[in-house]
Amino acid sequence: MGSILNSNTHPKPDHAGALRYAAKRLSMILAKQYAYHNSAHTFDQVLPAALYLAGSQSLGEDERDLLMIGAAFHDIGYTVNPQNHEEIGVGIAHEVLPGYGYSAEQIETIAGLILATRLPQSPRTPLEKIMADADLLVLGQEAFFPTNGALRVELAQLGRDMNEIDWLLFQINFLKQHHYFTKEARKIGDPGKKKHIREMTRRLIHASLANY
Repeated sequence: MGSILNSNTHPKPDHAGALRYAAKRLSMILAKQYAYHNSAHTFDQVLPAALYLAGSQSLGEDERDLLMIGAAFHDIGYTVNPQNHEEIGVGIAHEVLPGYGYSAEQIETIAGLILATRLPQSPRTPLEKIMADADLLVLGQEAFFPTNGALRVELAQLGRDMNEIDWLLFQINFLKQHHYFTKEARKIGDPGKKKHIREMTRRLIHASLANY
């Protein structure tokens, strides 16, 4: 697969330059606007998670590099508009990445990775499954509750404020419906998700009794 993604007739892309572009754009535009979808989410959570999950699979160097760029660009559409941000991100990738030496085929792969994070997730390829799982691996990790709180703040800022009971019901339902696509993500995330569902259910009962 790697030989297909990186033809011998095409020079190696400037992956470092593309990563710097994404980091700069996200940090400059998203740092204050969004409590959750910001550069920290991309570069401290999703990209490391993608590389970790990739380590359990037999990926070539080219595939691993494209996965990194897909992770770096997966929320870049937020710099324009949170609505349909995946499609916007694909447009940004098509506009920007040729300047960093990416071929049309490589950009299509990256576009697929960006779209793989769209909800409800429906990844098609092994790389897209890794990307989808990396974006939501935090659902089963210790950082879930701080991250979940940041998401709640962000949604409130965007006009989707919820009271405690509605928020807990929304999140419990989301966790119960979500599933990981890779074996490694299921191994890491499923036990944590069950734990978080139990804790949120406990909080829901407490909040319901307090409002009774």
